Amino acid sequence: MCGREAEQLLVFAQERAAKADTPEETEAFAEIESKLDNLRRVMDWALAEGEERLAAELAASLSDFFWRRGLWEEHSERLSAALEAAERLAPRDDTLVARLLHSRARVLYDRGDLEAAEEACLGGLAYVNGAARWRGALLNLHGLILRRRDYADAARRALEESVELSREARHLQGEGMALHNLGVLAHANGDQEGARRRYEEALPIRRTAGDLRGAAETQNNLALIAEETGELVVAERGYREVLDTFVKLEDVLWTAVALCNLGEIKLQSRRPREAAELLGPAEHTLRHLGSVHADHAWKCLSGAVGTLAEQAEVELPP
Repeated sequence: MCGREAEQLLVFAQERAAKADTPEETEAFAEIESKLDNLRRVMDWALAEGEERLAAELAASLSDFFWRRGLWEEHSERLSAALEAAERLAPRDDTLVARLLHSRARVLYDRGDLEAAEEACLGGLAYVNGAARWRGALLNLHGLILRRRDYADAARRALEESVELSREARHLQGEGMALHNLGVLAHANGDQEGARRRYEEALPIRRTAGDLRGAAETQNNLALIAEETGELVVAERGYREVLDTFVKLEDVLWTAVALCNLGEIKLQSRRPREAAELLGPAEHTLRHLGSVHADHAWKCLSGAVGTLAEQAEVELPP
């Protein structure tokens, strides 16, 4: 491995990372996957040779890929090494450190480690200064953490500031995400109509941005409201569309979440066998990732299997 080759691979990764949350993401991530062994070698080489900036920038560029492909263990290890490298830089690149802390906080949040996620998030906010986009992203994630910790007012303030900063940076993906999460907050507080309004505000923004994943996430939550109001046919149709999108994007976490949601609909519609066929793979994936959604998937799967067992007993001859 030589420095020139390593720099070329960094540019390759950066160009494709820039296509995350756009219609070009699937192709870009497929190209990353085709060179993944080489990219891993570059990261290892950069750390061994004291090329701190290259190591940190490459880890930041590959963050979305590792996260969405479900490579969470490797992702966490590489982020830790990259953060140590970034903090050794002179002069230090504060925005780069903030980006890496955002990536660390995101994985910790998805695994339910809210204390560590908040520590990483606040650390990132302490580093980021004039970069409105990344401050907005960190505030958005901090808002989600605060919501889970039952600090609703603080969560709302963080998310509203994230919306404003994303607008200032003209970052539609960030604006749509923060509006969506204000809907999540309203939904968690029992304000179903308020949640629907926020989701319907976020959806066209996410579509305009070309953020297929974000739009599908918002469609998922609109389907959830349909499910809660007893519109099971509408909800099932929505969940199916969402599942198709996440499968095409090869998003491991959200594919499993969508399978779980669709399985719940099957269970409510008294189709336990179909439910179990969806919930089984969903629970396995979520458990493997260490996702906070794993226990819910297990509860639903147990319900489906229990119903099947009851049906088998009823069908047995005397």
